[in-house]
Amino acid sequence: MFLRSITVKNFKKFPELTVRFPSDITVIKGPNEQGKSTLLSALVAGLFYDPKKSNKDITVLRAWNSETLYQIMIDIEHHGEIIALKKDFEKKELLFKNETTGATLTTAAAVAGHLYEIGALRSAPLFENTACVKHDALARITEGKREIAQALEELITSSGENISADKVLKNISDIIGGLQRGMRGQAKTPGLLKQIDIDIAEFIVKKDAIATELKDIAEKSSYCGELSAHYHAIVRELEIKRNQYRSNGEYFKTVEELRKLHAQLEKVEADSTALKDIESKQEYLSFQLEKFQHLRMFDQAKWYAQREAVNIKKAQLTHFEEEGKHMKKGEKRGKVHIKKIHFLASVMFFAAGFLGFADVRLFALWGLFVAAVVYSFALKRGLVIHTPTAVRTEAGTLAHEIAVLERQRNQLLQESGAQSEEALLGVVKKISEQEQEFAKLSSKREGILREKTLEDFTQERKELLRRISIEESKVSDEQKALPPAGEAQRALELDIAQKEQDLAKLEKEIVRTEEVMRAAPYDHEMLAKAEEELEWKQQQRTNAEYKLKTLELLFASLGEAKAKTIEKSRRAIEEYMQKYLPIATEGRYRNVTVKDDLSFEVWSEEKKGLIAPEEHLSKGTIDQFYLVARFAVLNLLNKGTKSLLLLDDPFAGFDAARKQKVHAMLQDMTSVFQIIIFTHSSEYDTWGSVVAI
Repeated sequence: MFLRSITVKNFKKFPELTVRFPSDITVIKGPNEQGKSTLLSALVAGLFYDPKKSNKDITVLRAWNSETLYQIMIDIEHHGEIIALKKDFEKKELLFKNETTGATLTTAAAVAGHLYEIGALRSAPLFENTACVKHDALARITEGKREIAQALEELITSSGENISADKVLKNISDIIGGLQRGMRGQAKTPGLLKQIDIDIAEFIVKKDAIATELKDIAEKSSYCGELSAHYHAIVRELEIKRNQYRSNGEYFKTVEELRKLHAQLEKVEADSTALKDIESKQEYLSFQLEKFQHLRMFDQAKWYAQREAVNIKKAQLTHFEEEGKHMKKGEKRGKVHIKKIHFLASVMFFAAGFLGFADVRLFALWGLFVAAVVYSFALKRGLVIHTPTAVRTEAGTLAHEIAVLERQRNQLLQESGAQSEEALLGVVKKISEQEQEFAKLSSKREGILREKTLEDFTQERKELLRRISIEESKVSDEQKALPPAGEAQRALELDIAQKEQDLAKLEKEIVRTEEVMRAAPYDHEMLAKAEEELEWKQQQRTNAEYKLKTLELLFASLGEAKAKTIEKSRRAIEEYMQKYLPIATEGRYRNVTVKDDLSFEVWSEEKKGLIAPEEHLSKGTIDQFYLVARFAVLNLLNKGTKSLLLLDDPFAGFDAARKQKVHAMLQDMTSVFQIIIFTHSSEYDTWGSVVAI
């Protein structure tokens, strides 16, 4: 993994800042208080902090005099792939995107896992204690051999202080001691095994006492058992008779229900038959009425009026025909006819004029009479003169009208199939009777249906048949073959009452006997409970012994595993330190021994033996020694992947010669580390690419 650049916004003193890391060794150079430590904090936050959380470590890094949190963008390259890591702590957003493949991650756990995979980055505390070397870190690492050993063990085993191997083994040893306490001698507080043994002895005494006491009530229990057996025999017999009584009752109830259902079914079937008959008759009547549809609106008064009009017109036609014959013979040239309306008006006005004798003003009506006479007769407005032409015209008109009326009447007779007027009137009467019968049938049908349909009757019949089938299924074959009688039911009722009385007497006797038994201090339940408690304690003893053996085996296994882990880690650290320690110390120290407690000893030619560095070497040499030790631990942790190493001016106490040795070591380690040095000094300008801030 290789960091290409970092961009921060609203981060402590930087409103916005972008820094690139162009090579395997990048020197971040700037005066004190220029922000180098701030940039180092940004790298730690960008790689490890979860923007979706909120804690003091996150909020303390916000820009000065600002309530808004920051953004961090880190550009990473891994095996030719470009990766963008963006964390927005204000919006609580996280995006890890492989720009080459398009793959994205959005959860802190997934991003942490991927960073561990490509750059051996585990956690912020572990990174800051190993790969982030500040200017005073080398001095602090020499504070004590025990602390150094514990810290290296935690780093190598990736554990924390609370779950270190030594503490786990001590806890197991304490548990084993607690289990065995008091087994080999007196103890103020017995251990689990000893306490269980004490409890087992007490339960055995208790169980034996209960068993002895229970023998005294055995005879009473036997008598009570006989009573109970007799009681239960009567109960079973009584239950049989009650079942028979209930069964008979259900039979009588079912028979009554079947009677009601059959009655309902008969009514439904009768109504259905009646409805079908009504529908059949109505269908026939509908056919007949449809056949004589044209006569259903027949107006008999109009028929008689037409007949009378034909007779009048025939009389008029006869008159005109007689008059025409006379005109042909020359008897008359024309005949004068007075219009009835004019004649009647003249007579009315004349008669009304006599009222003038009562009121003079009414004599004016005679004037109207005179005017009517002049208008009607003098002016011939009230006269009709039949000339030969007029007679022929009038006769023709009457003959046509008569023919039309007779044709209409004859057509109606033909359509009705009647040969005469009497037959037609008979058909009309029959149609009227059929309509009345149809209406009566409809009324009867509505009375039967009562807002139902024939389909409803069909469904009701099916439902009744289904219910009848259900009720019939309730009757057993035995009941069908031999139906229960009412006398037998009454006998059962008396027998049940007698047995209930017998049960009541037995129950009183059983209660009296049980009261005598309950007066005893113990019972079988207490004995069973005591046996269960004893068995439970014995099982506890077995479990405790199994737990003890398991813990002893676990203690031995963990001790062996710890020794193997330390041995493997010790050899790896020794090999790495023996490679670089001669370079750092100009060959004065070569051979290093890592002890089982992960403390160090180095071979001294002057002392002709192994020495502890912190007890015999100068501070500068100790710093060199533990710098190499730190690199050895990092090399063990990075899994062979290229990881990040941050150096915040840690070599301020080194002289020029030692710095050159460190430079050579760092150049050699660029294959497994990307190194970023933070400094204000120009001494490091030649170590790598310099980026000023």
